Amino acid sequence: MIPLGRRGRCALAIAGAAGLAAVTASAVAVRGLHGVPGLAVDADWARLVAEHRAPGVVLPSEVLAALGGAPGSLVVAAAMTAALWWRRGRRTALGFAVAAALDEVLITALKLLDQRPGPSGALFEDRGSFPSGHTGYAAVVAVVLALTARRPATRVAALALIPVMAVSRTVVDAHWLTDTIAGAACGAAVAALTVAVLAPPAATAHPRMPE
Repeated sequence: MIPLGRRGRCALAIAGAAGLAAVTASAVAVRGLHGVPGLAVDADWARLVAEHRAPGVVLPSEVLAALGGAPGSLVVAAAMTAALWWRRGRRTALGFAVAAALDEVLITALKLLDQRPGPSGALFEDRGSFPSGHTGYAAVVAVVLALTARRPATRVAALALIPVMAVSRTVVDAHWLTDTIAGAACGAAVAALTVAVLAPPAATAHPRMPE
């Protein structure tokens, strides 16, 4: 994992804490919504997606759905943990594993809190639709990669996974748009907090003593 100075660590921790606070407040607000979807932006986005839904869009979305949920997500997590251990060391691999686990626990708790029906009108295994677990997991993967990758192109490609997964969840009618936005915020916040805690300290330059 990349070394972090005090400022970088504090910035990540503050951003992560703010993100989690915002998502939690949103889950409480969603619980009080009347009707489905309850938000105009969700209804407008659902209509837009329905108008442009095509096999070339649905098939990749179904693949992402399989990779983002069990057992596919477990395979992805194991592969990424092994790859990070090999390329970036044990500390980075541990950070990813911890972030992924915390994200799953938090999103499950928020789903139980809000109990929001999804586009199908049903709850997901007696849990709410808000936030999107798939998008949250994608955000954990993306942010950990972006914070540990050395090449800018790798960082951009990693972060692009978040909107791709978010849109795919609406394409298959699994979530409302705001579900995916909250999921992305939750996953990114958890990843940022985890990196802030587990990243090694940056080497400090000591002034040279006069001879």
